Amino acid sequence: MVMRNIIVMTVVAMLAMFVAPSMASGIRVEIIGKYITDDKEGALVEIILSDGNKFAIHREFVSYIPNGEYIINEDKLVFIIGSEVEYTFSYKDDMLIFESGTWLENWIEPGTVLMLSNTKD
Repeated sequence: MVMRNIIVMTVVAMLAMFVAPSMASGIRVEIIGKYITDDKEGALVEIILSDGNKFAIHREFVSYIPNGEYIINEDKLVFIIGSEVEYTFSYKDDMLIFESGTWLENWIEPGTVLMLSNTKD
């Protein structure tokens, strides 16, 4: 009986470690991946979210690749480059929606939707 209680408590503790952080942030943990614009008229923009809360933003025909770390704040992702530059996106249903970020507005307009890509490249 004691062994069963220990096993149950261990399983509950492990679940709490993995489930509670994602619930507290308001965003699922499975946000890692490549997000792309579906703008047929403009240049393709890709945002890659990777392990360790890292991001990189790619745009067709441009060699500059903004990158840094992101933090999760409720249903928002805040991308941080250095100590001053920030871009804010909301997250919903496998979509990133660009909200603000002065420099990035040169590449995409506020309200632009980037969809999670199914490709693994």
